[in-house]
Amino acid sequence: NARRTVQEMMRAGAAALFIEDQVSPKRCGFVKGKELIPVDEAVGKYRACLDARDEADPDFMIISRTDARGAVGGGMDEVIRRAEAYLAAGVDVLYVEALQTREEIRAVREAFPDCLLMCTPMAIAPPLTGEEMAELGISLSGFHIARVGTIAMHDFLARYMKEGESAWHEFLAMSRDHPLGGFRIFDLAGFPEIAEQERRYLPQRSADRYDASIGVYDPRGARSAAAE
Repeated sequence: NARRTVQEMMRAGAAALFIEDQVSPKRCGFVKGKELIPVDEAVGKYRACLDARDEADPDFMIISRTDARGAVGGGMDEVIRRAEAYLAAGVDVLYVEALQTREEIRAVREAFPDCLLMCTPMAIAPPLTGEEMAELGISLSGFHIARVGTIAMHDFLARYMKEGESAWHEFLAMSRDHPLGGFRIFDLAGFPEIAEQERRYLPQRSADRYDASIGVYDPRGARSAAAE
């Protein structure tokens, strides 16, 4: 399973992936009830990932994620023990989830001063600044972009329940000049590239349909004022 995951991710065009040491089905690293697989089993998975990677593309990066800080039987000692084993197996990046303080991040960095280190410091308050992350040697971090979209949609729908169509009309006006305003989301989905392929490969009569029909979005690039 580990080898196949790496192979499929590489075929999909990814540059890296991380494999966790949680029992499957896993939980979010900030949710209670996490359990870990034995460390030797986890090491075997990482070795399988590395072998699959080396057979196809040595530049692909394997990230080992440990949830040992917050899992059953876990703690900082277990974090260090597992991190040492995973790095010895040859992983490219160490990802330690749910560290609780700046001091814990510093302890991991001091134990492994030369490794590429990834953290998701959501449990740390006040939040780490960019300068602190650089000082602590955090090479990779992350944020939940889906949370941004979910909150924005929630707020709009709550307003729509109160105000009806006026909320939608105001949103359209406000987003008119946004890079994704109007029907520009169709651009993001690749519609213009499809239109260009049609121009290159299909008979002229196929292209004529654009001029013989109406619409506020023209994937060839000539949008109407309504689309803008």
